[in-house]
Amino acid sequence: MIFRGPYCRTGREKGRRMLFVLFSFICLWSLSAGLAWCRDASPAPQKALPKAVRGNETIATIRVGKHTDHTSIVFETTENYVQRASVIVTGDNTIKVDFQAPVTFRLPQKGPSKNFSTIDKGPVKGKSSVELGEGVRLTPGASSCLLVIDKLDDINVSKLLAPPRLVINAFIKKDAALSSGKDTGSPAQDRLPVPPDMSDVKMELFMLDAGHGGYDSGIRSGSKTEKDIALMVTKDLAGALGKKGKKVFLTRKSDQVMTLRERIRAVNQKQPEIFLSIHVSSKNEFCLYTARKKAEKDAGDPQATSPENNAQGPDVKDRARAVAGAIARYVRQEFKMKVRYERLPLRVISSVNAPAILIELPNPEKFTYDGKTRERLVNAILKGIAYSSMS
Repeated sequence: MIFRGPYCRTGREKGRRMLFVLFSFICLWSLSAGLAWCRDASPAPQKALPKAVRGNETIATIRVGKHTDHTSIVFETTENYVQRASVIVTGDNTIKVDFQAPVTFRLPQKGPSKNFSTIDKGPVKGKSSVELGEGVRLTPGASSCLLVIDKLDDINVSKLLAPPRLVINAFIKKDAALSSGKDTGSPAQDRLPVPPDMSDVKMELFMLDAGHGGYDSGIRSGSKTEKDIALMVTKDLAGALGKKGKKVFLTRKSDQVMTLRERIRAVNQKQPEIFLSIHVSSKNEFCLYTARKKAEKDAGDPQATSPENNAQGPDVKDRARAVAGAIARYVRQEFKMKVRYERLPLRVISSVNAPAILIELPNPEKFTYDGKTRERLVNAILKGIAYSSMS
């Protein structure tokens, strides 16, 4: 016999309540888990990309600036692209800029609006060039471009990182009548007297700067780079001066990155009696540069108008020109090669408060940098410095 009393009815009701609560809990748990899965599966919000990157596309914006002595071609792109870009002179009036990865080139449109136009790469064969300015044309490729510049004489390349940009300063050939005056003269002018020994020269404090360094390799020629050649010659010169009892400071002693501002600051802190910055030319010739009165106005360097550029007085500039002229003559006499001497508003020499000279050595494609040749080069530079002290 089954007893159906109030106790049993109450037990069944409690059981039904517990089942209902359990069922509700399971439903809520399933719902929350489903919402979490949907949230995880939905795509994350996209972060704003820099102007140089859109999707899988890397953009290089090209700007051109005309100056009295040169034309500046500036590529604004990502820091990674600037660091690994290579720039070489591939032939008469032609420069190859290789970013070593796919890139899209674009130009600012003329007018007040800040719009840009993309340069069509066109077919692989028979690509048409784009006029960037008077005497400057660009032919784009998938990861590189060719710049054709009328009457191209030489180039100077800078990699700047705030903001990232590759700056190519293209120097134009002067008229024949003017360029002949830039060479260091006839053989008769090179028959110079034997200068005094450097140990007898009154100048005691020297500052030497090896151009480029770190990721900034400068000009490349096969396995040789400008940064390595410049450092090698700079150390040789420092060693020779040290043997003559001179005090020598280097802006960099190893393969390290140094900004232009850091180099200028280092020179102005030491206040040397002479400052030499060593680089390598893209051509088979020696080039010597001293500062002009006007500060360099580089389209790619907003710091170019810094007050530091007015650091040199007329006496300092005159001293630098005397030393540069003497070095040019002795180098020409030693190597029987063309030596060009010009005055340019380059920041590395115009912003220091010391007689400053930038020396560009010949391209390693046609000039050997073995130990014996470097010794001849260092001796010619020392002779020039010593000879200038006689005046």
